Amino acid sequence: MIEYWFSQQRDWLIAYSLTCVIELPVYLFMLRHLMNSRMIVIGCLLSNTMTHPIFWFLLPDFESLMSNVLAEVGVVAIECLVFVFIRQIVLRRKFGTKEITASAIVANTLSLVVGLLCDRFLLVSV
Repeated sequence: MIEYWFSQQRDWLIAYSLTCVIELPVYLFMLRHLMNSRMIVIGCLLSNTMTHPIFWFLLPDFESLMSNVLAEVGVVAIECLVFVFIRQIVLRRKFGTKEITASAIVANTLSLVVGLLCDRFLLVSV
């Protein structure tokens, strides 16, 4: 039982780290004209820290591609809210919602595809 718990924690840490490594460059590139790099890093880490554990630990295993896609839609929405909050409340700048939404879609699609490929071909559940 305890070995299973530790393996779940280890697997989550690997998946979370891989997600951040994949998504951060996307956000840095796509949002570079909307906010500074520090705010982008904070937004990426904050939004992934909010969403990743929920879908990893609290929701049932997603077996189908459709359930993974639906979960990612929820993640995209939350990540958009985090970046919009940073942009409009913290930085006190309006607009940029379309760019934020596009970057969240690209970042999460890329991390979903890489995760599914890792799960399928590397036999590592990421």
